[in-house]
Amino acid sequence: MGLAAINAELGKKYSKTNPDLVFDPSKEVEYVSSANIIYDLTCGGFPKKRITEIISAEHMGKTSLLMASCAELQKKGGIAIFFDVEGAFDPNYAKYAYNLEVDMDTFSLYQPDTLEECSDVFEDIMEKCQTMGIPIDLICFDSIAMMKPKSLIELSAEDSAVVAAQARGVGRLFDKVKVACRRNNFAAVFTNQFRSSIKTNMFQQAQTFYAGGVNEQFTTPGGQAPRYYSSVRVKLDYGGRDDDKTAEDKISGEVGKAKTGKMVKIVNIKNRLGRPELMGLTHFVYPDPDLGIKGGWSKGLDILEILKKRGRAYQKGTKLVYNGLDIPEWSVVGSAVSNQERFMSDPRVMADAEKLVWQLCKGCRLADADMERAKIGVDYDSSDTEGQNRPPEEAEAPKSKSKSKAKTDKDEEGGEIRTLTL
Repeated sequence: MGLAAINAELGKKYSKTNPDLVFDPSKEVEYVSSANIIYDLTCGGFPKKRITEIISAEHMGKTSLLMASCAELQKKGGIAIFFDVEGAFDPNYAKYAYNLEVDMDTFSLYQPDTLEECSDVFEDIMEKCQTMGIPIDLICFDSIAMMKPKSLIELSAEDSAVVAAQARGVGRLFDKVKVACRRNNFAAVFTNQFRSSIKTNMFQQAQTFYAGGVNEQFTTPGGQAPRYYSSVRVKLDYGGRDDDKTAEDKISGEVGKAKTGKMVKIVNIKNRLGRPELMGLTHFVYPDPDLGIKGGWSKGLDILEILKKRGRAYQKGTKLVYNGLDIPEWSVVGSAVSNQERFMSDPRVMADAEKLVWQLCKGCRLADADMERAKIGVDYDSSDTEGQNRPPEEAEAPKSKSKSKAKTDKDEEGGEIRTLTL
């Protein structure tokens, strides 16, 4: 009896309890798009049958990233489930910014009070979906930091806190999610927040570093289970402000600088399905009804940065010129730089730009030496810009063949990160 025959018998024996016990090399990893181009290029998206943890400080866009992904999935007819443990989900903002509707059919929202309730509801959903044959694509948990066990919530002021109760409860929840996402083929995404870490001695610092790579100042709630169970760990960090604009305050009437948005660093800390330690910058835009800007993650501005890197879009005075492959040269001339969103709203620009980004995405999940170049055009050669040559009179435009060296940066966990500035 050969090994193939043994595998066939094992597959039949465990087909009901664990159909994926015997690895099938013909199966490829499926991904759920985050609806953020830079995140998908940096991390590959949210992998199915795996757990993804997104960590950051407050106000970095974790919940907005989940909203955008659920909205994109809903648009494609997929099914997403959202556990709003924080109780901060705003359906009006989700509808306004991302066209996400809580229809309870393709997108269901649950708001459990305790960690035990969250775990029980999750088990009931998995049991019902298996019985009824409902395919789930994405389940979001927002957030681990707010998953408090019932024993801690019901404590009085005089009672002593239960040591590590939250960490033990989160560990049990991750055990259930790990098995469920593999059997039901969905992507599980957890969000988490940074907390100040108090160290008492050098031995404890060394222990913490080797256990999870956390630096001396910050740690994450929920114990060690999230960092070990997660196949992908991503950190969102502040990356600076977008250009300010002069505007009048609607309340005070004073004229001054108004913030139009911010840049967010997407740092790929851990990735078992691709190349880790990559960083990208993405745009988060604040709502502006006067300009028709809904706010949230700006797909147009992110694609525009990639187009500039690849030599398809460039500056001509105060105008933006798009030199695409599938549309005539000089046929699209954008308005002023402050209206980049309107420039990217041109359907011809977006159609050709998304085709280019899709070509770049083909190699984004491969752990080879050319992946960095294939993503955003770092150290690309002349063959990458073939057919995109500009007219001779525009020779003074920025050269697309120049090589840029990737800088290094320090992440919150002390390691060096290859910085890919978009």
